[in-house]
Amino acid sequence: MWCPECGGTKLEATCMGLRNDGTDPNDHLCVECGYRWAQTEKRPTPITCGTCKHWGDVRNDNDSQDAAMVREKFGVAVCGAVPHIDVYHSSAETPDPMPMAMVADGSDYFAALRTRETFGCNLWEEDK
Repeated sequence: MWCPECGGTKLEATCMGLRNDGTDPNDHLCVECGYRWAQTEKRPTPITCGTCKHWGDVRNDNDSQDAAMVREKFGVAVCGAVPHIDVYHSSAETPDPMPMAMVADGSDYFAALRTRETFGCNLWEEDK
């Protein structure tokens, strides 16, 4: 569980009866920022690959059949937000705008960023 305010994971343990401050013992309290919320509040969507619209984007994978096998065997999938850019040839054009992240390989044949669903980054977009 994490704090919906700051994302912290250090939470005060619940106890039986009222707390010393008179609050409901079923409430959660974040030790990191002090935010208190009721158990019934909706948990925020975690900012991880597993909830991102780009994760598992087989259009950016070299072989979708291979991608399914790799995902099942290793628990990883391609991040469609990170493009494969040709950086090794003198004729390669610089992308405009330059992406925040990219992958490259020595042959310029294929490269992809594969992550587990618990990984997260600032390229995250809600999966709708």
